[in-house]
Amino acid sequence: MIEANCLAADCHSGTIDMIQQVQQTHQPVILTIAGKPEAVLMDAHEYQKVLNALAMAKILLKAEHNIVENRVLPVREFFRKFRCDKVI
Repeated sequence: MIEANCLAADCHSGTIDMIQQVQQTHQPVILTIAGKPEAVLMDAHEYQKVLNALAMAKILLKAEHNIVENRVLPVREFFRKFRCDKVI
């Protein structure tokens, strides 16, 4: 990640440059105030990829919980029940 330390005035005047940098590098820019990270500027496509990854992680977490709780079926039994329920 690229870190950009900037004052509010500097960030305001350099916004277009930072956006172009993010678009070209596809790397987020961490904006800091007094050396502390306060915000992240990232490419919209990369942000969507992060959201998709988080959504998948939530699905996998639920699936893992089901396995731990032994709420599973053998695949043949699942498809037999699925076909009966869906009238395939």
